[in-house]
Amino acid sequence: HDEGPNTRPAHDSARPHTPLRSSVAVSPKVGAASDVGLRHEVNQDAYRVNLVPGSSTAVLAIADGVSASLDSDIASQLAADTAAHLVTDYLVEHPDADSAALAPVLAKAFVQANEAVMRGIPASAASGSSTLIVGVCGPHAVTVASVGDSRAYWVADEGTPERLSVDDSLVQEWTAMGLEAEAAAQNVNVHAITRWLGPDTPDVTPRVLGLQPSAPGWLLVCSDGLWNEASEPERLQALMADAAAAGATSPTALAESLAAFANERGGRDNITVALARCVPQLP
Repeated sequence: HDEGPNTRPAHDSARPHTPLRSSVAVSPKVGAASDVGLRHEVNQDAYRVNLVPGSSTAVLAIADGVSASLDSDIASQLAADTAAHLVTDYLVEHPDADSAALAPVLAKAFVQANEAVMRGIPASAASGSSTLIVGVCGPHAVTVASVGDSRAYWVADEGTPERLSVDDSLVQEWTAMGLEAEAAAQNVNVHAITRWLGPDTPDVTPRVLGLQPSAPGWLLVCSDGLWNEASEPERLQALMADAAAAGATSPTALAESLAAFANERGGRDNITVALARCVPQLP
């Protein structure tokens, strides 16, 4: 399934499409930004970020529309909205849920997001498809679930940052078989994903990973428009530190600074970044 350059196929739809640029500040601890980039006319990324009412738990959802499909920007917004809504509703009743408790909820959310995509766009083999990643920053754990190649990172204030998600991509499969990532990218289509939401998907069961941070940091969720330009956790950590030193201290300002960095690198794809400030409540 080729993400490729995201030029919209000829198709008429009355449904609203994702804004070319947008940002949101949900709270002083949760925010996001999305930018169409410099080479495309349509923003096929979408996001939904929530702060669970009555708690400090945050839900971050990003979906990246598959360019070869029709109305993929609509598909991505349906996916992000549906998954974030279901997970947030669960967390209203279970704000302290750990990763084990969240795993079946996230699996259900991905099934429902896929159903929303299939219902919400004109039915055909070429109808909209999308990646989806959901991150939850709770009081005791960070939990990430994904299908496709949008990514999540843990960016610690101090110490070693880490990538939390695993791509569903041909490059990842070749790398898992022992080929260096750079060599794999030269031998296969770097944009080809092996799982997605939408028609003909082989599986929408997300990969779920949990992390119990021991110190404060950031949960960063992004589309490949950012990580194609800075994929290593240490690079993202340095970029955020530089932005904070320059005055971008809120999650929205940091997200906007990362989108600006990707544009400075050529803006080859849509760029979406969501951030949640995580301060674990240690026992």
